[in-house]
Amino acid sequence: MHMKERILAAARELAATKPLDQISLAEVARQLGISWPTVRRHVGDAKQLRALLADQQPPGLSHVDTRGRILQAAATIFARHGYSEATLDQVAAEAGLTKGSVYWHFASKSDLFLTLLDVRIQAQLAGFPALIQTLSQTPDFQSGLASVLTLQFQSFLADPDWPRLFLEFASRSRERGLQERLAGYYLAIREALSTEIKRMQAEGLIASDIDPVALAILYTAMLDGLMEAWVIDPVRIDPPALASSLARLLWQGARPNPSL
Repeated sequence: MHMKERILAAARELAATKPLDQISLAEVARQLGISWPTVRRHVGDAKQLRALLADQQPPGLSHVDTRGRILQAAATIFARHGYSEATLDQVAAEAGLTKGSVYWHFASKSDLFLTLLDVRIQAQLAGFPALIQTLSQTPDFQSGLASVLTLQFQSFLADPDWPRLFLEFASRSRERGLQERLAGYYLAIREALSTEIKRMQAEGLIASDIDPVALAILYTAMLDGLMEAWVIDPVRIDPPALASSLARLLWQGARPNPSL
């Protein structure tokens, strides 16, 4: 079986368990034990992969299939045009469906936007335990942190709509529904990080006088800032190339002081 066929077969297996808009190049790569650039080289970016999967779906799509196609199309349209300029007509056209099909699943553009945020946040949170495990299983904290940063950077580079979409969510965070969802997302991340930091402090791997919540906030703020910098200047900003340096900078401030 050629590599492209193997990639599509792995992607189809994932599509049987989740909507198309939740399937990333990084996830397919993990399924096959190869790098995500290899997946990209054979099938294109995440959007092109999802289009290939959508084309291979049999006629008479189920409710879940149609909903997934709409969410996938919405992610593309909102990332491309922004919430204010995006229309449900554009979403329907991107999904290859009628506007009526979109309204069958979502009451309004706002409903679609909030649902998309929920789906994306849950996908991000679902992958977080694996990152924590990578960090906890690496004896050298700095190397483990560099590995985690690299995985996170590769993940959003493999799905370039996501950083733009997340910034669109953040720009509208004054809206109550969005603010509550984003606050809940960050709280879950901070709690998971803080728990891991406390464990590492107990083992003497991180300085005991550091506030775990403060370090968790610093980490998430760094990721958000770098993601925004990449969206603004993707040619000059190469997040994976910065992973080792950023890990070293964090480690310089977090490592235990033998003299204390």
